[in-house]
Amino acid sequence: MTTNTNSNNQTTLYIRRAETSHTASYIIDTFKKLNIGTASDVVFIRKVSESGQEYNGAVVTFSEWADTTEASKLLAQINLNADATVKIIHQANGHKFWLVSKHRVQQPQSQAIWQDTSACSVGDLQYIIQQMNHRLFKQDQELQLLREKQLEYEILHMRLALTNEDLRCELKEKEGIILEQQDKMVCMAIDMARKEGECVALMETVNEERSILDLIQSQALDMRNLLSSSYIPNTSKMTMEELID
Repeated sequence: MTTNTNSNNQTTLYIRRAETSHTASYIIDTFKKLNIGTASDVVFIRKVSESGQEYNGAVVTFSEWADTTEASKLLAQINLNADATVKIIHQANGHKFWLVSKHRVQQPQSQAIWQDTSACSVGDLQYIIQQMNHRLFKQDQELQLLREKQLEYEILHMRLALTNEDLRCELKEKEGIILEQQDKMVCMAIDMARKEGECVALMETVNEERSILDLIQSQALDMRNLLSSSYIPNTSKMTMEELID
């Protein structure tokens, strides 16, 4: 798509009705796809129909026009007279179109809002109001975005606080369980030490009783030996063979 830089570059188009879903990028892309030109800026003017439906007027400024039949035809039609209107189909499959006319108020060289408006024409004042509305619209969008981000931050902060509180409660509960287990272990150690003491005392008692038993067994053996060595047979009741033996 070739471009030209003739006086038509000063022409600004006005879309009388653009749906609220039609963004600036959509409008810019549409004019480029239709081989009309490259739009550099789109200023929306919020409007409300008699039925209460919201829509936008759109002032479209071009940085360059395409050197094409489509662009030449459009410029020729809108320059026929002050009230000339051209139908531009922006969605062929849905038969959606814009009614476009030449924007009567040319943009001033400076984008600044004049402090003294007494010398301004009605058209200039209308353009200033449009620019102010456009800036307010953008500021409202930025403010809404900031509010959404702030809300997201507050929700995230709240979730983190709740998570930290849950972790603290869980940690406190586990610390209580650990202290309880430690108390049980101390009691078990004390009980084990007591039982070890009882076991040692029992072993000592067993050893003492075993020593006593060994002593008794030794004494019994000595008595058996003594009885065996001091045994005297009764000869009156013995036979001759026993006496000879």
